[in-house]
Amino acid sequence: MVSAVLAVLASVFAGGAAANADATCPTPPTVFPEQNLHPGMTGTGMTVIQGTTQTPFDVKILGVQQDGIAPGIDFILAQITGPQSFLDVTGGIVAGMSGSPVYIGGQLVGSTSYGFPFADQTIMGITPAQNMVDLFSLPDSSAARATSESIATARTVRLSPELRAAVARAAGRSKASAAPGVARQLATPVAVSGLNDRARALMQRFIRNKLHRQVTLVPAGGTSRGAPAPTPIAAGDSLTAAISYGDVTAAAIGTATVTCGDMVVGFGHPFNFTGATTLGMSGARVLQVIKDPSTIAGGYKFALITGLHGTVDQDRLEGIRGVEGVLPTFSFVSSHARNLDIPGRFHNGFSKVADNTFMAAVAPMNMLNGEDVAFDRVGDGSIHETWTVRGTGPDGTPFTLRRDNRYYSPVDATFEGIFEPAIELDSIQSSRFGTATISSVSTTSEVTQDQLTTSIQKVLVASGLEPGLAERRTLKVSPGDTIRMRVQLLNHGGTTPSTVNMTIHIPQRASRSGELSFGSGGLAFGGGGTTFADMLRRIRSAPHQYDLVARLFVGGGPGGPPGIPAAAAASHPIHREVVVHRDRVVTGRHSVRIVVVRPGHHGTGGGGGSATTP
Repeated sequence: MVSAVLAVLASVFAGGAAANADATCPTPPTVFPEQNLHPGMTGTGMTVIQGTTQTPFDVKILGVQQDGIAPGIDFILAQITGPQSFLDVTGGIVAGMSGSPVYIGGQLVGSTSYGFPFADQTIMGITPAQNMVDLFSLPDSSAARATSESIATARTVRLSPELRAAVARAAGRSKASAAPGVARQLATPVAVSGLNDRARALMQRFIRNKLHRQVTLVPAGGTSRGAPAPTPIAAGDSLTAAISYGDVTAAAIGTATVTCGDMVVGFGHPFNFTGATTLGMSGARVLQVIKDPSTIAGGYKFALITGLHGTVDQDRLEGIRGVEGVLPTFSFVSSHARNLDIPGRFHNGFSKVADNTFMAAVAPMNMLNGEDVAFDRVGDGSIHETWTVRGTGPDGTPFTLRRDNRYYSPVDATFEGIFEPAIELDSIQSSRFGTATISSVSTTSEVTQDQLTTSIQKVLVASGLEPGLAERRTLKVSPGDTIRMRVQLLNHGGTTPSTVNMTIHIPQRASRSGELSFGSGGLAFGGGGTTFADMLRRIRSAPHQYDLVARLFVGGGPGGPPGIPAAAAASHPIHREVVVHRDRVVTGRHSVRIVVVRPGHHGTGGGGGSATTP
């Protein structure tokens, strides 16, 4: 059912190709000549602080620092001087104002893009207009991914002594040394809907790792499905670069600075700084400016992401560029969650992802959102999850990965289950075999407040040298021997244990002692493998938390695995594993020391093991 729904929704929401050379800027806008700027000049900025209506604010130029942002990109220092009604709402510059255009005499000076943390919030930095207008002519094929070092360099501006003195005067400080000497790119609020606080904090850590930037996830005013918007974005309007739409809507909020033809440029600084990119371009409706009277963290715009306008196709030092009417090629996430305790309590969720690199964040969050709605509580419980991942591998070969697992948590059942899918998705997208693309992820979940666990109560072992099944801390074996095992398991709340019989064979080359351990299978982390296909095979076949697993580790001798010299075989360990599926999470651990006795009984060597469940 989920697959069918996914296919239908994919056909409904499918976007076109990413923005291409059809994007045009027939007549680049004229800008205010930067060389004509001088301290004391006044202008007007435009931004949205309520709804979708633009609000003007007064700006005074304080100075210009050549190559202040980067070689060829000057830094314009300015101050918001009013009106008082604007300052009463904002306190000065706030996150989400990035890109707000500033004009003198109707000509564009640049965009409000930099601020001073822990200082007067009316002081700001402007990215020059011409550098932003030049983004209109940037070829669509240009792609350059910045390093974390270049991002760190670009996000700060160290002021010259002259500009630092200007900041001091504007802030009413008597000494320049008392004024901040470093301006920073305005924080980019990433508005997220559909997540509670604990999930939002986890997604924030993931996005920070992806962006190598200190972004702040803030709650969005609602959920956007990314439906097409009828009216093009204008300079001064809210502009968002969206990662995803749907149950999990996540988008960076800023402001459009300038438009030309069917293109829009905004922010005045990068979001992800990837060069060529594919993000959804949308508008926003500002519900409120959350003011920060302390000036420590800075205020931000609390907004609702609105209609889909097109694609953000460039993410550069001077800002982001988007193209109206050209939709991203989306990947799709669907989820179905059911509450086993309350008949009829379920949730079907759907999100579409514009930037495929964020599938490893959006898909688990979409699943968690549905599970929280279906469970209708945060607390102890058990959950059974199944997920299907489809995409193309690094060589373009299609793949399908299906995996399931069971989890129990005495604290937060639904949160417990998102880590394994997230790790596997990230492993797929960042494997050492190359870049893979995930086209869809579908998940199903069943959650209950019951504790569905079974614990290891007793383990009996025997061998050819010690033939009677008994509880032992040490077991003597000989090369070629067979270890017999009987494990007693007791379901939580039960009184009658069940018994599982298992065997493991000792290879002939075993020569040193080791350990036989019993426990659950745990999680599949996606590591290892000689090829991408082999990595997927290892994920699929990895033991689960609902598996009873007996693991044997002993030292080896001559006659080791192919390709290993005889001299090195003695240091190559022997690992054997027997797996028995259960219908509950297996808890508890047990271990037995294995002592290999040579010479001894020489039976037939073996590979793995076998098990029976009476």
